[in-house]
Amino acid sequence: MPQHVNDTDDVYPTRIELGALVRLVNEELQRRIETAEATLQSLRAVVGDT
Repeated sequence: MPQHVNDTDDVYPTRIELGALVRLVNEELQRRIETAEATLQSLRAVVGDT
């Protein structure tokens, strides 16, 4: 019987897998926050609102 990738009833991630996923999401979120902060600092420098 072939497995169906979209069959969420049969997918049970482990605590370790969930922890790894949360870490990846947190790292990406932190990277995006840092990018946004750097962009805001650059914009403030351009408009002279430091």
